[in-house]
Amino acid sequence: MNMERFLGSAPVSGMWDRATEGRLRVLAYHQVPDPDLFAAHLDLIVDRYNAVTGRQVADSLTAGPPLPPRPLWITFDDGDLSVVRHALPLLSARGLPATAFVCAGWIGSDEMPWWDVVDLAFEAEAVRPDDLGTTDRLTLLRLLKQMPDQQRRDLVGEWSTRCESAGTATASEQWSVDDLHEWVDAGNEVGNHSWDHPCLIRCAPDEQARQVTDSHVRLTELLGATPDLFAWPNGDPSRPALEALRELDYRLVLGFDHRVCGRKIDPSAVPRLRIDSNVTVPRAHAIMSGVHASVFHLSHRMKRGGADDSR
Repeated sequence: MNMERFLGSAPVSGMWDRATEGRLRVLAYHQVPDPDLFAAHLDLIVDRYNAVTGRQVADSLTAGPPLPPRPLWITFDDGDLSVVRHALPLLSARGLPATAFVCAGWIGSDEMPWWDVVDLAFEAEAVRPDDLGTTDRLTLLRLLKQMPDQQRRDLVGEWSTRCESAGTATASEQWSVDDLHEWVDAGNEVGNHSWDHPCLIRCAPDEQARQVTDSHVRLTELLGATPDLFAWPNGDPSRPALEALRELDYRLVLGFDHRVCGRKIDPSAVPRLRIDSNVTVPRAHAIMSGVHASVFHLSHRMKRGGADDSR
């Protein structure tokens, strides 16, 4: 039996479920390319957990009703079109609520997320060795995330221009306003995920705050209601952005650190479990139970000589 099947087996993940029965687990999905496999994830949730909303979580932290045993909050980052096309019908059929963290600047546009432009540029051979001294995709993505925001935008823009010149369009359909309303009308939540998903810590302080406030204003206009849930783009907390969120009375700010929530939850730093919608059901159960996260961080500490710097 491999490690994935072992951790996701009924005895191991079931034991972890019981050990963490009172602790919230927040799942962080992105795309849903395989509806059938994602449906199996949802069936596992129906069978093993109690799905909750962001509002329920926030209320439980402010003298509201406590969460049920084995509470689980389903979230999606970035607003990929597959979430509303594939995930929404599956969630609705099972009566499961979810929260989509969207970039307001992309709603109703055909703007391709910058990391997809990078992938397309690789396929179109628009990335040149002298651009950043490498043509290795993972190395390139790491370097892009470490450079100042405007420098990254300029370089990705150059690759987009090269793709267009070669006849490869750098455009992709995003959620429409109707999609946004269909999602909410089905009983789901919408959260703020910045204006257009930069690496906030690579932006100037004013731009960090603007990314939050401009997205907040547009989502309020589109939804007719004020958003109060936020998830960090790229998982990187930013002090100027957090100050802006506090001024706007956001109730919860979510991270991306692959942890089950502790017994005491900090509303400004809610941990989430990273999960792909196309992983096997045993791996999904290992992640949802929290045993995968525990093994992951233990392994990380051992590699770092006992220091856990993953936060």
